[in-house]
Amino acid sequence: MSLDVLRKRVLSNNKEERVEVNQRHLIDKVLARCVNRFGDNQQLQFVSLKKKLSILPIQIFLKFCCVQGINAKRRLANNDAKSSKIEIFFETGGAEKPDNEASLYKKCTRILFKNNGFVFRPEDWNRLKKIAEGNPDEQKIGAFGVGFYSLFSICEEPFIFSGDHGMGFYWHNCQLRAKFGPTDLDNQRTTFLMDLREPLQIPTFDEFGKFLATSMIFTENLREICVYTNNTENLKLSKRVIDAPVMEVAKDVNTYSPRGIFYLKSIDLRRVEVRVERLNITPNSNKTFSCQMENATIHLRVATGHLDVDVTETFSAEMERSIKKKPPITTAIQMLFPELGEYKLSVIESQATEEGVFKTLKDLLPYPEQGRIFIGFPTHQTTGHSSHLTARFIPTVERESIDLVDKTLAIYNEELLSMAGILTRVVYEEQMDQLSRFYTDTVSSRVDPDSKEVQTARELFQKKATQILTHFTFRPSTPNNHVGIIMEKMFFTCSNKPLSVISSVGVLPIQSVRLPDADMAGFIKAIPVVPKNVLNDCKSFFDKAKERRMIKGITLEDVLNLELQERTLTEAETTALMKWWIGYCTNSQVSDMERSQFLLQATTIVNDRVLPLASFKYFLNSNLAAIDSDFPINTLPYTITRTLAKKSLEIYFGNYRELPLLTWVEFILKTPKMHQKVESDAAFAENFLGILSRSFKSLSTTDQEALHTLLNQKKIIPTKYGMYIPDQAYLSSVTILPDLPTVYLKKPRHVVEPFFTFLGVRKHVELQLIFDRLISQGNWDHMNLVKYLISRVDDIAPDEKEKLRTNAIWPCEDEHEIKKHLISDLYAPLLELRELGLPIIKWKKRWSAKLAEATFLTSLGLRTYPSLNHILSLAAPPTESKFRCKALDYFLTHFKDYYATDYTHSVNIAFLPCVDPTIYATPSNCFVNPACSDIGFNVLRHDLRIHAAELGVEQDPPKLELTDRLINKPPKDEIEARKVLEYLATQLGVFENADLEELGEANFIPIKDENKIVHTNPNSCLLESQEERYKGFFTHVNFGEKANLFLKSCGVHSSPSAEKLAWRLVRSPIELRSKIDEDFKHYKEFLHSIAMGLRTIRQKPKLMSAMEQSSMFLGCRIVSSDGEDNMDYVFTTAQQIFLNNSDKLQRMFDVLICPEDDLVEQLYELLGSMRLKESVAISHKSKGDAIISERSVKLESLLRERVPLYLRKHGSRSRHDTEWVQNISVREVQEIQKTYLLIPTGQSKTEQTSCYLSNNDVTSEHTLLVTGGQPDYLEIAANLDAAICLKQSTKNSLALFSMLTMSLDNLRKLGCPVDRIARESKRPKTIAVDRARVVSSIWRRTGNRQIGIPTPSTPDDIATMIRKAVTSFKAYPGTMIKSQTTIHRMDVDSNSYRDITPGHSLEFICRINQIEVYVSTVGYANVANIRMHPNIKKFTKLLGELCNIFELPLPTVHIFYEIGQSKAFNHNDSLFFNLYIYEKRHDAVGEMTTMINWFFTFCHELAHYFEPLHNARHEFYFSSIAETYTQKLFAKLQDNYTVSLDKSAKDICSPIS
Repeated sequence: MSLDVLRKRVLSNNKEERVEVNQRHLIDKVLARCVNRFGDNQQLQFVSLKKKLSILPIQIFLKFCCVQGINAKRRLANNDAKSSKIEIFFETGGAEKPDNEASLYKKCTRILFKNNGFVFRPEDWNRLKKIAEGNPDEQKIGAFGVGFYSLFSICEEPFIFSGDHGMGFYWHNCQLRAKFGPTDLDNQRTTFLMDLREPLQIPTFDEFGKFLATSMIFTENLREICVYTNNTENLKLSKRVIDAPVMEVAKDVNTYSPRGIFYLKSIDLRRVEVRVERLNITPNSNKTFSCQMENATIHLRVATGHLDVDVTETFSAEMERSIKKKPPITTAIQMLFPELGEYKLSVIESQATEEGVFKTLKDLLPYPEQGRIFIGFPTHQTTGHSSHLTARFIPTVERESIDLVDKTLAIYNEELLSMAGILTRVVYEEQMDQLSRFYTDTVSSRVDPDSKEVQTARELFQKKATQILTHFTFRPSTPNNHVGIIMEKMFFTCSNKPLSVISSVGVLPIQSVRLPDADMAGFIKAIPVVPKNVLNDCKSFFDKAKERRMIKGITLEDVLNLELQERTLTEAETTALMKWWIGYCTNSQVSDMERSQFLLQATTIVNDRVLPLASFKYFLNSNLAAIDSDFPINTLPYTITRTLAKKSLEIYFGNYRELPLLTWVEFILKTPKMHQKVESDAAFAENFLGILSRSFKSLSTTDQEALHTLLNQKKIIPTKYGMYIPDQAYLSSVTILPDLPTVYLKKPRHVVEPFFTFLGVRKHVELQLIFDRLISQGNWDHMNLVKYLISRVDDIAPDEKEKLRTNAIWPCEDEHEIKKHLISDLYAPLLELRELGLPIIKWKKRWSAKLAEATFLTSLGLRTYPSLNHILSLAAPPTESKFRCKALDYFLTHFKDYYATDYTHSVNIAFLPCVDPTIYATPSNCFVNPACSDIGFNVLRHDLRIHAAELGVEQDPPKLELTDRLINKPPKDEIEARKVLEYLATQLGVFENADLEELGEANFIPIKDENKIVHTNPNSCLLESQEERYKGFFTHVNFGEKANLFLKSCGVHSSPSAEKLAWRLVRSPIELRSKIDEDFKHYKEFLHSIAMGLRTIRQKPKLMSAMEQSSMFLGCRIVSSDGEDNMDYVFTTAQQIFLNNSDKLQRMFDVLICPEDDLVEQLYELLGSMRLKESVAISHKSKGDAIISERSVKLESLLRERVPLYLRKHGSRSRHDTEWVQNISVREVQEIQKTYLLIPTGQSKTEQTSCYLSNNDVTSEHTLLVTGGQPDYLEIAANLDAAICLKQSTKNSLALFSMLTMSLDNLRKLGCPVDRIARESKRPKTIAVDRARVVSSIWRRTGNRQIGIPTPSTPDDIATMIRKAVTSFKAYPGTMIKSQTTIHRMDVDSNSYRDITPGHSLEFICRINQIEVYVSTVGYANVANIRMHPNIKKFTKLLGELCNIFELPLPTVHIFYEIGQSKAFNHNDSLFFNLYIYEKRHDAVGEMTTMINWFFTFCHELAHYFEPLHNARHEFYFSSIAETYTQKLFAKLQDNYTVSLDKSAKDICSPIS
């Protein structure tokens, strides 16, 4: 009955059943497990080629069908069912002919799937129509219940026959329906009928066969799969299983998984043979097809691990919740791998290549690629090594990956993967055991380990090992790397026994095997190492083992204990060992103990004796190794050390050194056998000498001498008459006498002549012997002697040459031959030498300097030219004139050839003829210029002037000689003076300013004085001119225009310079006074001229000092006579004269004053004159009580009204602001006396005055005391102006006087802001700055004296005023400081004290870093060298830093050195600081303290700008300046000394020393 009929019968049954979907199970198994725990590396990758799209549903369905067959077969296990078969039919519809090849290329319309497994049970039929329920049996693979329904992707209404029932599926209104019923046909097979929805291309059997092969390999009972096309068999796969005994699991293997879920009970190993047969259809050229069956077979092994499963109830419940099955009680895990060498065997047994039918089975042999995880069928997940694995893993829904997402299932699967790692390790060890047995049978048990058979077996052993190691090397698994990591970890850690690996001596535990070292390959034999080719092929495996510290390289300890201690090395091995040792020592730190142990344990065979390397001391070089000779027993053979560097042998082997040549020679001579050989065997002696000759130059002088001592008495020289000692033999080149024993060598180049000479072999015949023989033959001739000696010139010993030099054996021309001379006394036979009358050697042949005879005789001392002194002596008197001229010509002709090197201009032989034929001079005593004869110098003869440069004759005399001649031998008269001065005018270029200044003081100018000639100096002369005022004061001269040019350079001009005039007045004041004749007009003009040149004069300290001490200055005194004022003039020093800045005071004290000339006043002041007004101290004294009167009240009101107008206009030049006037009070007294004290002389004058302004520094109040009567507003204005303005002037006083006396209307007309100031005066008075600290400071410093303080201002106003004042300081304009000590009496209430200002006498000496330095002119007058003073640099640096703080230009500060207590002073707004005080007080203290101290010194001196005296006003400005610049000081201290502000403040507030 056909299948169609059967289907119709079943479907005709009216009973219709629903296809049910268990939604809960579907959600749990599919939707709830979409999250991927290892999503980053486990994404599934499907490559869907077009040709495979049609077969995908078939593959899925085939999995379902195979599973059903497998499960059925398991149920028949008790019936001993041993085979299972599946048949797959592709029908194209209408192709009934079996051999119709064209049917393979048609599309398929129906697929039949048949298996001979157990027929379906009722529960199986039931489950078939339930989607997603799956097989509840935990031992069954099916878990999801969706495999069967994959066929609906290609088929609309599938039909199933099994036994005597069938089930058909169909669609009803998009709802799947099924009908079940009997078929009335009892068939023990199960058939699936699928009419395809659309025709599909029949799959290619290569790809389909691969799928079937991998599907069948791990199925337990499936043995055969056949594929048909229209009943034609196209493909057949069969499997044969051969059972093997159960493997024993070693006790050292941990058989539990990490969490204890699985326990490995046992392992069985079976052999599997898989065969494939395929119909190969190939097209022919005549459009027909050829059909032929091809087949291939492979041999595999399957290791099955039987596992017990032990889980908790909680874990079991979680698994059941996820997969609706409990965990199995037992399960199995299988690993598929090729048996040792079976991969190649499988290929060889195949009847087709890998391009043919063998491709079908290739996926079963992944080596060398990774294997796959099988969950019934292969998944996308790889194992990490080259074996396939299958087990009861829980897959994802699509069955392509292991589920590592669900927490419970991930634990289960990871535990199962761990068991896979254990199984892999057990199989690996089993493979290594087989390999070990193979090595024992084929290699280690053989008698001859070097036979070809054993070498072949060893190579096969290594190839098998490479395959095993590569097979079990873990690589990153894909797509989930975690799978391979889990298995690899258990592979390495599951056993306590070390991993077995291959080595050079078989299979050993990995801890006993070492990684090979290429540098040690030449001598490592006993230590087991990984073979090099295995290491190269399996590098990844051993890298992992090395990372896990399971294997290591060969260590020094291994070499010492496992290699060297076990055996003696051959020479080649010893060389390799020593090479390695050199490299090891180069890269590692080796102790002396390790070196000693190495040298003692490393042994080698030398002359049949086993010797350690420590017993050797020497090694050979290539020269010694070339001779057939014995060597000392402590010398390493050259065959060992030939390739080793000398330096390495010396450094890394203790005391090794190259066998000294001397030691070897001593060994030869001390060994009887070798001693006899070297003295009897000419060939050996020749080689012996050749070695010594080649090495001779490298010996030290001491060794050379020792070698000479050893050999000079040994018969080691081969000659043509036998063996001779060196001293009795001659070199082969000695041919002058034929019967001499000359050296004879077969290879003459082996020994160089210098070495023979060193040993004592004679180079030539002794001179004495030659002389004796020549004399005995009667033909002695010095020319014959020269000829022979030339032939052996290089061989003549120094002592023999010396005999030729020191023996008088050489004849002279024109003398009897019996008389002989030393060679050094004779000259070469040259004509020019004969003309000089020199002794010439007798020579019969032509003479040429190029001849060998000439060269030889010259080397012995024969002269070819006279020496320098000799030739110059011949050219100078008293030599005869005929020789003298020729000698000079010879000298000049050969000057460059013979004499230029030794000739010097300082030669002291007078050989140069001068213009005067009677005079011969040295080069330094004559000159070329004929004009210099006018001043008395020798002049070189005219024809020799072309040689002047090389002879060292100068053109003119040097300036020193010129000045000496002029000063010591001045011209006698005007005629001679004209010539001398005209010549000197031509030499002005050689004179420097200092020279001309010196001549300015020299008396060399001749003048007539009362009919006699006297000499005067240029500073006392003037050139003749029309100027009348200087006649009588200076001598006038005129020597002509050219001569006057020189005199002008010496300082003689038509009119005197300021400096010259000053010197004249200083040196001859009495003489000049007598010529004035009471007419001081010219003298005032002289003083004015000197003042005009003050800038130049200031740079002349000597002149300035002389002027200070000279009474050359004109002082004036006003004398009244007959009602007229006349001037009385007096000559005195500048210090006794005052600068008149007050006519009143001048008349009062009748003092000498400076003539009225601004420039002259500056000159006087620079030289010590004081200003009269500043030299007078004024004090006031009142009588009667100070009362408030009506006049005083009015006057006080007037002052408060008018003085602000004045302050408003003159505020920039005032000490106070407008508020200051508010503190002025006016009081009336009976009488006021004003006393004037002229401080330099002590004179005093008293007068009555009408007013006086007194100050109270403590209360900031000022009291104007006035007398009765009409107020004297002019006097009042003068007193106020003195208190207000920084510098008082009459103009300011008059301005204030006008404001006090004019009406307000007139003041308004003049533009004064009268009303504005009146309004401001009515505002409340506020002081913006707190002056309490300043007042307190002044109070402490003045000892609580009741003194006044200037009216406070705002801080900004004070700071602005101070900074403006600081800019007024300047550099001192003069070079001298002359000031006298002044004493001021200071009255404060009822107390009084003296304010002393010390005087100074200083002069400028130098400038250092822009700072001028002055020293005292009295007492301790000078510092030896101020520039070298030890503290000058530190002091200038300190002052420079303080200038930066105060923003002062550096030239405004000056340094002076004066012993005393004066630390600093302010002189005319120029600051001076004493280096002596710094040296004594502050150099030894800290730099920070020193800077703080001198900071306050700066503040003190700057305050004197505002107040010259030391009073409360000065204290106020001192504190204000310090307050203004303290912050900058803090910053500087922090920069320099990294101190805190608190510390700086503490230091600043400390007492000032």
